[in-house]
Amino acid sequence: MVEEMGKMLPGRNSVRQRKTATQFRDEDLMNIIKLAIDGYKTALGQQFNPRDHQQSAVIILNLDLVNACLSYDFLGTNPDESGDDANSLQIPTSWKPLFEDGSLMNALLQGVIKLNEQGSAKALSLLVAMACIRRSLFTEPERQLHIERLISVMTTILTECPGKITPKGGSVDEPAEMDDGAELNPMGPKSSSEFVSPEASFHEFCRLLARFRGSFVWSEVMEAKEVSPWLRLAGNWSVARIWDIDSPTNGIQYLLLFWSKMVAGARDTTSDEKDNLANICIQLVKAFVTSRVESARNDENDEMEGKLTLNVTNMLLEMLEFLASVARFRYEETSEVFLQVMEPVLGRYQALLRGTNNNPAELPILVNQFTWIVHIIAAFVGGRTIYLSSEVVDFIDGKLSSHAIQIMNASQQLLTTRRVNVADRQEFERLELAFMHFWMMWRKSYGGDGSINKTSTVYTQLTERCGIADQDTMLDFIVQKLASNLSLWGNSEDVTKATVDYFLELASGYSNVRQLRKMETAQFMLNNHSSVEQFGFLRMLHNMKVRMKYYNALSRLVWADDDTESKFYDFVKPFDDVFDDLANLDCIQAYQQDNVRIILEGIFRDLRGFAEPITSKSAFALFQNWLIPDRMPIFLHALEAYRDLPISTQILKLFAEMSWNKSNRLDLDSSNADGIMLFRETSRVLMTFAQSTLTAPISGAMMADRYVKLYKGICLYFKIVTRALTGKYVNFAVSRLYNDKSLDDTLAMCFQLMLLIPVDDLFAFPKLTQSYFALLDVLSLENLMNTTILDPNIFLYFIKSCVEGVRYPEVCQQACSSIDHMVTFVINRSSPPKNRHLANKPHWLVQYFQQFFTMIRSLFITIFELVLTGDKTLLWNLSRPFLGLVILNQEYLLEYSQRLVQAQVPEHREAFSKSLSEVMDSVDWTLVQKNRDRFSQNLAVFRREVEQQNLCVRLPSLL
Repeated sequence: MVEEMGKMLPGRNSVRQRKTATQFRDEDLMNIIKLAIDGYKTALGQQFNPRDHQQSAVIILNLDLVNACLSYDFLGTNPDESGDDANSLQIPTSWKPLFEDGSLMNALLQGVIKLNEQGSAKALSLLVAMACIRRSLFTEPERQLHIERLISVMTTILTECPGKITPKGGSVDEPAEMDDGAELNPMGPKSSSEFVSPEASFHEFCRLLARFRGSFVWSEVMEAKEVSPWLRLAGNWSVARIWDIDSPTNGIQYLLLFWSKMVAGARDTTSDEKDNLANICIQLVKAFVTSRVESARNDENDEMEGKLTLNVTNMLLEMLEFLASVARFRYEETSEVFLQVMEPVLGRYQALLRGTNNNPAELPILVNQFTWIVHIIAAFVGGRTIYLSSEVVDFIDGKLSSHAIQIMNASQQLLTTRRVNVADRQEFERLELAFMHFWMMWRKSYGGDGSINKTSTVYTQLTERCGIADQDTMLDFIVQKLASNLSLWGNSEDVTKATVDYFLELASGYSNVRQLRKMETAQFMLNNHSSVEQFGFLRMLHNMKVRMKYYNALSRLVWADDDTESKFYDFVKPFDDVFDDLANLDCIQAYQQDNVRIILEGIFRDLRGFAEPITSKSAFALFQNWLIPDRMPIFLHALEAYRDLPISTQILKLFAEMSWNKSNRLDLDSSNADGIMLFRETSRVLMTFAQSTLTAPISGAMMADRYVKLYKGICLYFKIVTRALTGKYVNFAVSRLYNDKSLDDTLAMCFQLMLLIPVDDLFAFPKLTQSYFALLDVLSLENLMNTTILDPNIFLYFIKSCVEGVRYPEVCQQACSSIDHMVTFVINRSSPPKNRHLANKPHWLVQYFQQFFTMIRSLFITIFELVLTGDKTLLWNLSRPFLGLVILNQEYLLEYSQRLVQAQVPEHREAFSKSLSEVMDSVDWTLVQKNRDRFSQNLAVFRREVEQQNLCVRLPSLL
């Protein structure tokens, strides 16, 4: 009941639900939580027998009820205040007596100690809630007491029942006291199974630590009386858990988050515990690095925790980010600890190269260890913050980075000098992804535009060990590595994608792209960009999607040069050769060969990627004039050969990009015909696609996968027409004046394609819905009315789709705008014409509004109902077409309003009728802007009055 009362149900009056939830909170919820707390304390205190399952069940039910009460959405702003992202629980002030005496916290502590595994985890979860109570509930002395109680509870758990929060296989014994020379057993002593709890309790205790530190500032925590033993115990326990590679990863993530927050608060303060915290940080880093690197030796199966963690990329990166924050608290010491762990690994690598170690199992272990090392170096380097940096810190980053680069060279040497089997190559693939992680972090800290001086202490060790003396040299080395990846790792989709993504990021920076343009390796890539011998990834079919990003990056390099025209023609020479070969194909069957299909898909993707970053008028004109119209026969033949395969999709996507007046790149002079030429050729592409689509038989297999095989192409058709109409680079009125039928033919085919889509399917696919209503909004503004005549089936389709579209928040604005455009046109044309040439020429749209009045009335009722009961945020959008529909349905408005009043409960009719009648106050029957605004304001007032009076609007039944 508590959960349901606090849950906001969709489709219900949100204000009414909130009022009910607030009333329940104020009148009943406190009594319920008191009942649950008392029941829990009573069951736990009276001769508690852990073997009594009924008694344990009662306790757990009471804990669930307390949790439901504390998780209640008290303010109506957060539907799940118990979530990990919530900052605090907004406990009502009246609940303060429940928490200020500490009895509930002590009872929960007893639950952790006495209850079974399930009960302990639930009690710990409620202790997490205790740590999240809003700060303002307590005065400063009370808050300090609350902190001390929480610290006392955590200390007690760590000393009296560590087994309750230890995952299976871990140690329940407290590790030895830590000092600078302390050595910890990575796995720790084995525990007795009777003390071991499941992972849930471990996870909840880690959450308790993290949420406790997140709720209170460093100075408040340090003022607690028992902070020293608590800090020592928490540090010992955390180190032991991190040593244990079997500890659940999500719990370790919370532990590292806790310690990263601890060091963040300690950096700018003076405290007696600062040295102890520093020692803990050193041991934490040592435990994490050693255990993860050594975990690669236990490669008994693919489910080992080390491998699993390396594959869970998002969680791994977040954990390493927290670890870096801990490590940089005492960077000199932690970096030395890290280097001590790394040295034996490098020694085994040297032995492998010298041939003194011929164990075939050593190679995958070594590669996995390198992977962990590179990931950790990447995190350490990426943890740099400018305001905390210094020459010493940058020197350490450079030293660690030099080791990462040496490992890159070692990996390259291993791949080229030894025969690597497929299984081992998978290990190398993970290592390559770690290298890409390192480069991302390097760019974040040192490689961005203007991030550091070109000569910095970070390059001291890089110069000595790797010959990299400055930012330019490093950038050249990075590009060489990227080019090498594209050559050697084309069979790895993940490595190729990461490499191309990083290459595109490098080419996106203003300064970097100009630096890149001067690099010898970048020049080599531009001159050989299509060579499958140099860039093997181009021959792999699974890399088709990343080719777009690859050419996007190369395009930025091409246009970064001042001498763009000559560079452009040099760059597209390989494309010219491909097009020349394709032009020699003499029939459609020749286009349908498999090798030709692959070439077509590749070049269309490449061209779209190349066109995407072009923003200047001159550059786009150069590209357009090279492509259009000379290459158009190839596009048309390809469309004829492939209607429902990726080829047609790629052609349409290319022309969708070409038709987009992005950054005003198609704002042309009045004497420039490029815009007209572009639309004319685009129209030819669209017509060819539409004709093949309309004439093709629709099979059962096509309908089973109808979005990919049918609707996706139509969706792109809609997008192209929308972009062409909104681009304003073609004067379509002049085109009609000169009898250019491109637009009329394109729209005629567009309308026929619409009829292929049932209205239900139109709303079943979001991309199709968005593209359709975007087009309808643009068409209804002007071009639709300029059409000589429209099939009535098309008009009915428009109205039916709008009746449904206004119900969908994603397209409501566009649907309402389309209706408003049509209604406004009809009202204006229905008025006595000022132009005598229009007197005897009723427009087809006016005729259809009169002929299909039942559909217009259905639209009127739908919008009226949404105005009464729909989402308030959409009220303004709904009000714009609603006024026009009211003007067209004046008589029916009175009839429907009377039915609406009669549908209300008797005691509400008078108030409802009064509020409804005021909607038309000071509103006349015109569509001038002032009148529209007044009508919208009146509707907003009406909705507000209905909600304030707590009126439940009941809709009349349809006659």
